[in-house]
Amino acid sequence: MAKFKPRARSLDLLGRQQIAGVPTALNELFKNAYDAYAENVEVDFFRKSNQLLLRDDGIGMSLEDFENRWLTIGTESKLDTKSGISKPVKDPSKPIRPVMGEKGIGRLAIAAIGPQVLVLTRSRKVDSLGNYVLAFINWSMFELPGLDLDEIEIPVRTYQSIDEINTEEVHSLVKLLKDNLISLKDKTDLNVYQRALQEISEFKFNPKILSLEFGPSISNGGTHFIIQPIDSGLVGDIEVKSDDLVSELHQMLSGFSNTMLNENAPIKTAFRDHRLNGDVPDLIGKGNFFTPEEYAKTDHHIQGEFDEFGNFKGKLSVYHMKEQDVEFIFNKTGKPLLCGPFKFSFGFLQGNLKDSLLDKHAHTELAKKCNTMGGVYVYRDDIRILPYGRPDVDFLGIERRRNLRASTYMFNHRRLIGAIELTRSNNAALVEKAGREGFMSNLAYRQFRNTLEEFLVRLAQEFFLEDQAYSDEYIDYKKRLNTEYDILQRRNKSVSQKKKKLEASLNDYFKKIEENVNGENSTWLDLEIISILNETHRKVAVFLETTDIDIVADQIIEFEGKILNRLHELETKLTVNKPRGIGLSKNTARLYLAYERTKTDIVERKISAAESQVMETISDLSNTARLHLDAKIRLEQSIHLLKTTQYKKLDAEEKGTISARKSVNKFIDEIKQNNKKSKADLELAIDKKIAEVNQDASNIDITKVRNELETDVEKIASDMGEKYSQIRYALEEIIKLDDPDGEINDGRTIQAMETRMEALQEEYQDNLENIQLGLAIKIINHEFSSNIKGVRDSIKSLKKWSNSNKDLKGLYDRIRDGFDHLDNYLNLFTPLEKRMHRRKAVISGSSIHEFIIKLYEERFERHEVKLEVTDTFKKHIIESYASTLYPVFINLIDNSIYWLSTMPIKSKQITLDANEDRFIIADNGPGISERDRENIYDFGYSRKVNGGGMGLYIAKTTLNKEGLDIFLTPSAANNGTEFFIGPKDGELNE
Repeated sequence: MAKFKPRARSLDLLGRQQIAGVPTALNELFKNAYDAYAENVEVDFFRKSNQLLLRDDGIGMSLEDFENRWLTIGTESKLDTKSGISKPVKDPSKPIRPVMGEKGIGRLAIAAIGPQVLVLTRSRKVDSLGNYVLAFINWSMFELPGLDLDEIEIPVRTYQSIDEINTEEVHSLVKLLKDNLISLKDKTDLNVYQRALQEISEFKFNPKILSLEFGPSISNGGTHFIIQPIDSGLVGDIEVKSDDLVSELHQMLSGFSNTMLNENAPIKTAFRDHRLNGDVPDLIGKGNFFTPEEYAKTDHHIQGEFDEFGNFKGKLSVYHMKEQDVEFIFNKTGKPLLCGPFKFSFGFLQGNLKDSLLDKHAHTELAKKCNTMGGVYVYRDDIRILPYGRPDVDFLGIERRRNLRASTYMFNHRRLIGAIELTRSNNAALVEKAGREGFMSNLAYRQFRNTLEEFLVRLAQEFFLEDQAYSDEYIDYKKRLNTEYDILQRRNKSVSQKKKKLEASLNDYFKKIEENVNGENSTWLDLEIISILNETHRKVAVFLETTDIDIVADQIIEFEGKILNRLHELETKLTVNKPRGIGLSKNTARLYLAYERTKTDIVERKISAAESQVMETISDLSNTARLHLDAKIRLEQSIHLLKTTQYKKLDAEEKGTISARKSVNKFIDEIKQNNKKSKADLELAIDKKIAEVNQDASNIDITKVRNELETDVEKIASDMGEKYSQIRYALEEIIKLDDPDGEINDGRTIQAMETRMEALQEEYQDNLENIQLGLAIKIINHEFSSNIKGVRDSIKSLKKWSNSNKDLKGLYDRIRDGFDHLDNYLNLFTPLEKRMHRRKAVISGSSIHEFIIKLYEERFERHEVKLEVTDTFKKHIIESYASTLYPVFINLIDNSIYWLSTMPIKSKQITLDANEDRFIIADNGPGISERDRENIYDFGYSRKVNGGGMGLYIAKTTLNKEGLDIFLTPSAANNGTEFFIGPKDGELNE
């Protein structure tokens, strides 16, 4: 009798050569972790050491399991049979999981990731944990020709404690495999032998990898694979080829569990890429796949179930409107399909923004994600089946049909977020290929695919194609969206141009009143005023040289009027008119408020002072020359010039208004003419329809024609009336402008609403980021607090060892010094603990000074900033909460250091002082510009690079709650920055 005899190469043929690449291999190992009842399976790729660590927190393996199951190829343990070895252990605390890795060769996929692996596993049962099992395998040895499978020995050891597994133990295990390889040298190919020998010799183990502070820990059971070196193709699988694609690894591993419909996945996955620059992105973690929230955002949703005959029953929601029942009968034979019943749910995002419910930002973000990941994903018992869901795998032919006629077939493969839900019990006839390249093309698969294709065609044609029985809801709503979109686009285009013009005018304004010109210590406004005053003095000098001064009296009065008019024109050049009827963004609104304040405080004050100086100069001339200048004539001349200028502007506005009125009249005339033609066309159409009716027509026929004609008349009349209605409404709003008791509808209402809307949108985005930041800080704080006590205790224990071991003494001292330094920083924030159960205290400037020195001493030295603290500050006291007051000083000092570090000056100084009732914090930095002074307390406003803009907002808000306030002193604008902190008693006086 003859027998099959397996060669060692059979493992390579069954494993590495059957796997398409590293992502597919990882998918196989993820499925094995699922079968082991793991809640988490995580991968860490360490580029520096070219090592990959895959960990799960499943039930792990005992020595017996490892040898009889893991090292046994093609076991029947996962088959539904009573023969062979026993079924694997299940986790009784979790629902029973259908088996994914039924072929029994999934572990061979490791060879596609790297040529050798260190396996560490620990079994977990209901009431006990097993020993640690450690094994080392070199897959290249299974490529050796001429060897039988049983000639290769896998070194395996067990340990009671994780501390026993160290570098020496691992290297001794590696040596056992190396000795086995050397013993086979004369039986096989020398080239393959040398490669395997070199790989084994270069394997390195760092015990720190067993005690990482993140990810699944082996101490509670589970399995770890440490693979080294890694196949060079993995880096290419991680790289993103272009902006409209995701990486090969992302395509294959994201959405491993069906989290697009349910966040409570049975198993969570992660792939952390530890890059050489220190970044550690998780390439497939939460947020890298579609979430239920994103699924819900799509424009249309359908969910339902195909029964065993392939007929569909479900619910359809078009544009988030009320769900409607959908039922399709595809199979009237009464014979069930081999593929079995299954569920199908998908959301569809309209490709054009004008057809979508989403705003521009949300549509762009979701469309971008759909472009890279959109498609129909197939899941069996919540676990993804490859390669379905990849953008390039359109197994339902959606794009092929759409290319034939887009309007008929509607759906776009990449605009779908869909999931087909199968189960092992219902859909066993859908069999996966060995290489995880989809389903085998048997009759069950063909029935499955054909049913889905026919479903998508029928759904598109009956519910989304114009003039179909069920499409009115979609067509009407889409037309409404298109109309609203077109209106908003036209308005946005107009508003955008006005906004850009306004922003440009404001920036030009601040440039003229703030920035020094050509290195001089004067702004454009200052130089213009100086030029006008210089001309006044020059002209006065000419007048004084005139022998007959009475002759030039009229000239002097005329000159005075011209000069005053020039000053008025200068003010006009610095006047920025806000367009009516447009909303402003938060930053533009801030800028305009700063303009209004500075226009009064700076521009008008300087020009008024210049006007006074001109009039005094002219008056001095009159007194010097003993010349009588009629005050009445001087006033009339000045007002005449001003009046002439203003009337010219008024005339221009009047001509523009008259021109607009002519355009409106012309527009109305055109509408009247078009309506006449529409009426005539309608009359002709009515006559033709009536003429076509037979005299003996039945009541049903007459009713049908009457309904059609009524519909046509109502629609045309409604369209014509709507145009007149819109014009009448606009004209009525104009009439109300002159009604003091009428509603304010001259564009100011829309302007206010748009401004509020823009502010809310900006706040919404800011709040999302800050909520996420707050949650992250909360988690970090909790984890740090949980672990810091253990660190303190460990350092205390290490002290005893260092006292008796001189070699440890230096190491202990360095650790202790470093930790004390960190601990001191942490203790600084003791006053800032939770505000519950807090009490007011008398806080002195001295205690604040001590706090600041401890926190910022090193930064002061690093940035060469001198802190000057007066005795008055140290003695000053204020009654408040430490958790309120200390953070304000932290923020102000931090801001001062930042801005001082940007200045090329030698003497950088921060001063802490006080007066009768306020603390004073000042610096000699660049100061705060006029445009920013009113905005620095606004949430999200910052001039720092990557600044959050929250510090001063929070400081002012918390101080106000305690009856305190923070003020920016008026004198600080031109020479550094100075803040007062004290009682909330109104604004400061200059």
